[in-house]
Amino acid sequence: MSFRIRRAGIMQLQNQLSDGLEAVADRLLAEAQARAPVETVRDPAFTRDTLHTDKTHSREWPKPAVFVSTASGDGFFVHEGTVDTPAQPFLSQALDSIQRQIPAIIRTQTKGRR
Repeated sequence: MSFRIRRAGIMQLQNQLSDGLEAVADRLLAEAQARAPVETVRDPAFTRDTLHTDKTHSREWPKPAVFVSTASGDGFFVHEGTVDTPAQPFLSQALDSIQRQIPAIIRTQTKGRR
């Protein structure tokens, strides 16, 4: 018995994994927006309002990536805290809250595709 690698099949798998990765980023974004502080010492709600996903690298193989981040210059400091401001780690809390759901999110996104 011999096996032949089908390039189209590999591309299809890669696309499905990228679709799943993008769905995880969307879910993480929604969870982070719900957890982001409405009022901060720095700029009320600006951190939450500038949260976004960056999916431009989701189809780069062999290392696809998606990012959920804030465009606010204060986002890092809100999340990690400063000398005079306590940390409000809304991004890591959002990731912790969906961690067990990630395989299901990917399965749901790619279900029924061939």
